[in-house]
Amino acid sequence: MTSEGTTSERSRPARVLFDGRALSDPHSRDRGFGVFARALLAELGERSDVSIRALVRGGTELPPGIAEAPVHRLREHRFSAREHDTRLPFEIARRKPDVFHSPGLEPPIFCRSPWVQTLHDVTPLTFEHPFFRAERTRWRRVFARMERATIIVAVSRSTADAAVRLLDIDPERIEVIPNGVDRRFHPRTEPYRPETPYLLSVGVYGPHKGYAEAFAVIDMLARRGYPHRLKIVGTLNDWRRGQITRLLASVEHRDRVDLLGFVDDEQLCALYRDAAALIMTSRSEGFGLPIVEAMASGTPVLAFANTSLPEVAGDAGLLVQDGDVAGIADRVAEVLDDPSLALRLRETGLARAREFDWKAVADRYAEVYLRAAAGKR
Repeated sequence: MTSEGTTSERSRPARVLFDGRALSDPHSRDRGFGVFARALLAELGERSDVSIRALVRGGTELPPGIAEAPVHRLREHRFSAREHDTRLPFEIARRKPDVFHSPGLEPPIFCRSPWVQTLHDVTPLTFEHPFFRAERTRWRRVFARMERATIIVAVSRSTADAAVRLLDIDPERIEVIPNGVDRRFHPRTEPYRPETPYLLSVGVYGPHKGYAEAFAVIDMLARRGYPHRLKIVGTLNDWRRGQITRLLASVEHRDRVDLLGFVDDEQLCALYRDAAALIMTSRSEGFGLPIVEAMASGTPVLAFANTSLPEVAGDAGLLVQDGDVAGIADRVAEVLDDPSLALRLRETGLARAREFDWKAVADRYAEVYLRAAAGKR
């Protein structure tokens, strides 16, 4: 059913309550969940068929058109997630929305309103690593709650298929809506080469994010005489820095690796634009937003062919067999040595990136809200 058809049956916009905790949570606001929430709300705020209120702590900055539904909570502390978990069902019940949207990994324990749940990935259930093994029970509990949602929105077909296979969710209840890319990511209008050329990797450290593989790529290229550095963007804390330092201990050219930590939007855009290539060595992704951001910036993309990465890159990136570090190093060398190949990847990447538009994403979500509000799946 189209959103227009559903809207005609309503005398007013659908009242949507959006869980905006990621907008203020320091662990999420600068990562994928925060980026997703800000970008989607910015477009939804322009619509007249839905009325959005965001559950946030008072004073949280919200996009135009999005109303604040203030929650009175303590400052962020070690039990913040538990406090949110306990209070969320009552916050929803008190406001009685037509639809509740849970956009991240904190679905409500119960929810009497129609409920739309975004599913970003199921990596903890698919990636074999002690880190996830210890957390798997908690993740299964979270995913079990999601099964009760009226409509589940997966950010990729790969994620949707994994949810059906591992969580036994009815595929008829899953809608696939890929993420968009912010318009601030765009290519340079004139040629520019940084004094020291570099490859870029973007992603907060996790055991599945392929840091060791990225380090191996830069080692291989350095041995072949390429002068490129590896710049890595991703929020750091003491634990992540310790894990990365341990991995770097066995890297031959560790002096070629720059851990930039968190960078602001302006810096991130410039890093994408000026990179010789983005290497996406992640071993598991629910979507893979850095691929689209790099393509929108005119930067060649090289990635492992796993989970959602082929789906997102399409034919605009160079993909190699999952885990084939030497293969990625070989393809990077081809891009660095062949300007015509780099130009082709730039042009196909720009065209591919235009297919990921946040306004189109918001259109799809509005349609889902209206269907859920009407009691339709």
